[in-house]
Order: sequence, then structure tokens, then C-alpha cells
Amino acid sequence: MAGIEILNHDVLREIFSYLDIYDRVRMGLVCKKWHNVVEIMMESIRKMYFNVTKDDKPGRFSQIHHDVLEISTNNPRDLKKPWKKYGNNINEIRIVYLSYESMLPKFYKLLAKSTQLKYVRFKCSKLGTLRLLLEFLPTENLENLSIHLLESEYRVFLPEWNHLMGNVLSKTPKLKALELNYVPISELSSIGGMGTLETLFIATTDLPRLNFDMNELRNLKTLSLSCHEHSPPDIRELMRKCRKLHTLRIMGMYKLPEDAMNEMISLPNLRCLHLFMTSNTCDWHKFSNLEEIKIRDYQWLQMTRDQIISFFQRSKNLKYYDVRSGKDKRFNGLIHQVIREIGYKNNKDFRETWIDFPHISNGLKY
Repeated sequence: MAGIEILNHDVLREIFSYLDIYDRVRMGLVCKKWHNVVEIMMESIRKMYFNVTKDDKPGRFSQIHHDVLEISTNNPRDLKKPWKKYGNNINEIRIVYLSYESMLPKFYKLLAKSTQLKYVRFKCSKLGTLRLLLEFLPTENLENLSIHLLESEYRVFLPEWNHLMGNVLSKTPKLKALELNYVPISELSSIGGMGTLETLFIATTDLPRLNFDMNELRNLKTLSLSCHEHSPPDIRELMRKCRKLHTLRIMGMYKLPEDAMNEMISLPNLRCLHLFMTSNTCDWHKFSNLEEIKIRDYQWLQMTRDQIISFFQRSKNLKYYDVRSGKDKRFNGLIHQVIREIGYKNNKDFRETWIDFPHISNGLKY
């Protein structure tokens, strides 16, 4: 088996004893008492495929076709089954809402034995749980690490977490992708273990105070920065160092400095640009060679018709285009008019569409 995903919702533990129920859920033939299970787990269940033979007893798996086995239980005994069968060959684990105290001690011991882990996703509501998960996590073969802290009261900086994350990342010689959502750190500098990073997702309430070691991020190809403060981060030096960037996403309530935008425009390999802001965005029409652009600006986009036309004329490889203003209906109408006149002529593959930036669980593996 390639992976384990633990979705710790309050659902009936009998879901492990009656695999035919899973099959009914997947086929949409669900009796009324399982309705709550469908509502809670539909997205996950769509990914599940089991093959149960007549000789199998309830709760045993003869074959798993998908690379992720999803466990939803508050019974620690259920947690041991996949490890007992598949040993230390698990290379992917996704842990979501792991909070039942009775499960944790056994789980940490099992986790420490899974030395082949490559893809790890932790989504926790308790800081103590996350700390222990990181302390027991085998990191020697780790390639993708995603951490999401849910509780808002933890969205403050705790100095000891700089040391904890630094210790984890310094032992990840193969790490290629890292996502940190509201993890209480104040720096990503001088901690080692990040020179191999190609993908970095950072979400914090105070991005401007987050320090980066620019030299360790020189190989980045995908960068996502998200904050909810009005003050802009100083990303000029980051843009100067990360010259290999292919995909860039910036979310926040600020206007980027002009010189920072100039650094973005000069990125030689940039193909995908996503900007989400609530002030006048940028001179996005100056970009060239983009394949994908998504702009969300909830103020006024002060672009002229000639500037928009110039952007399309230079963007011969543009495939996905989604630029909208929250207030300026005149601008939105002008965009549609230019697209009809020019956009579709440049590239037969071009289309105007709503673009959803891939979630980290899907986006980490490229």
C-alpha cells in the first residue's frame, strides 16, 4: 500500500466492519442511517476502491486499488490493522483531524517505524498533537511535508517552534515540497534542509515578519505566499534569488511595491501567475510568456484598452485567463470585449475560465 489517510470525524466505527457499506456509499445506494457518513466523507469516499473476496471476514482487506487507505475511527485497534499488514512499506500518510487522545500513543509508535514515508500531510487542531507528530516523524526519505494548524488562537509566533521546525527540516535531505499553514514560526532562515525545495506554500497572519534564507530557496519553482495583514511583505530580494520560479501565487490585503512587481516581471521562467488582493493590484499587463493568469482585485483595476490589447498581443502562449475586479464593472466588460476580439485569435487552446489553484494535496506531487 502506498499510503494511509486518517480522517478523524465522528462517524460510526462500524464502517470498518461492513465494507459493503463503503461500496454502497461509493455507488450511491445508501440507506438513510448512513446519510451523515455521506455528507461528511463524500469527497474522500469517491477516492476509495476495495475488492473484498467471499473468503474475507468483515474488516479485512484483500486488495486495495487506490494508493491511499482512509481510516475514520476512534478505536485505536482499527489504527493498527494497516501497519500490521503492510509493515514499514508505507510511503504516504495523510492525517486530518487526529485528536482522540486514546489513539495517539499507539499511533506515534507506529509512525516512527514507517521509515519509507515520502508524502506526509498533518492537519491538526492541537499544537501539542502537532508537536508530537513532528517529533516522531521519520524524515530521512521525506519529499513532501504539509502542515496545517487549524485553531486561530495559535496564530502567534512561538520562539520554540523555530527550533522545532529547524530540527525537522535539517533532517530532510530529500525534501522537495513544503506547506506551512499558520504554524507559529517567525523565521525560515539558517535552518538547513531547504536547499532541495522546489515547492513552498506559506500561510501566516504576519508574513512581513517571516524571515527567509534566500540562498536556500534558490531552486524554488512554485511559491505561494498568503497573509491577512495590510502591510506588504518585502519580497523583492526573494524574487531576485528565486529566478527558477514557474508558478507564483500571492494572496493578501496589500498592494505590492512597484520594484517588487518589476522583479516578478523579469522572472525568465514564470508561466503561471495568481494574485489575490484588495487594492490596486499591479501592472499585470506588462507580463509576457504567461500560460496562466488569475487576478482577483476587489478595488478598481485602472487599465486602458490599449494596455489590455498589448498584453494579449504579447501572450501568444496564454491558455487560461481569469482577471476580474470586484467593483469595476466597466473594466470587466472591457476585458470580455478584448477577449472576443483578440484573445481567441492568438491561441487555439486559449479559454477564459475560472481557475482553481490546486490544493497542496494535489499540487505537491509535480
